[in-house]
Amino acid sequence: LFMEYPGVNFCIFHSSYPYGGELSVLAKNFPNVYIDMCWTPVISPAYSIRYLDEWLETVPANKIMVFGGDYSVVELVYAHSVFARRIVAKVLIEKVKTGYFSEEEALYIARKLLRENALELFKLKGHSRGAENIAALNRPGRLKDWWEIHHSTEGIIRDWRVVGPFPFDEGLDGKHPPETEFNTSTWQKIKTDPEGYVNFISIFSKDDAEQGDMVGMAYAYTEIFSPDDREITLTLGSNDGAKIWLNGEVIYNVHVGRSAISDQIFLKVNLKKGTNKLLTKVENLGANWGFYMRIVDKTNSVKVNEL
Repeated sequence: LFMEYPGVNFCIFHSSYPYGGELSVLAKNFPNVYIDMCWTPVISPAYSIRYLDEWLETVPANKIMVFGGDYSVVELVYAHSVFARRIVAKVLIEKVKTGYFSEEEALYIARKLLRENALELFKLKGHSRGAENIAALNRPGRLKDWWEIHHSTEGIIRDWRVVGPFPFDEGLDGKHPPETEFNTSTWQKIKTDPEGYVNFISIFSKDDAEQGDMVGMAYAYTEIFSPDDREITLTLGSNDGAKIWLNGEVIYNVHVGRSAISDQIFLKVNLKKGTNKLLTKVENLGANWGFYMRIVDKTNSVKVNEL
């Protein structure tokens, strides 16, 4: 069939479950055969991890699509996407650890697997509805304001000192040495990429800790300089819950399991003139672990100190 219709692209749904090895041969040898994992991440995460690992060695990465489904409610689409992203992350983290891919290559491949391959194959590039065509994002109001902030790197806090991991113990309200013996001079100094994600998995896995083993707590510290007393907005996106102190006072404390998206939470805070100390504690309930933080200040005169 594949040879009889060489001009037709064949998408093999659900990873040809349970015939992943056979599918590897087909997708490798027939230019018009593609792997569409569809439901596989929720049918069997173990199968998905095993064969995605193999396919990335045997099949061109632009012929594999990891995420898809036909749910009738948006909550299930999101839940399935979490499964798919975790599987991709687990496989690619291991590939980077062993030197098979560089970190840059892994990020490129992740985008292909989760989005770009499908846009190419189904000829959707240039036809999907961009934000500029969504009326709600162009109408004055809170949603438009959020969108303009979210799609900018303005105010992203990139300079931190971090320490961890610590046991989960009593959760966000439990105390670890960073809260009782505060001394950041020995903490690891990091600078994030322009997007601002503090990736604790990447930071702490240098000790060869496995992603799934990293349940616990981590701390991050930075300093904000203000030219005067003023109110500003801090935005937070964290995986999972977080507790934040500003100049020793708790301004946020929420235990929750979630993925980190920048600007999930908006916090009105009061800065004093001069240096303001910002300490963040982030819990991990499993899998991905990290956070984003941003300063929203219309005058652009509030700055992050060099640590």
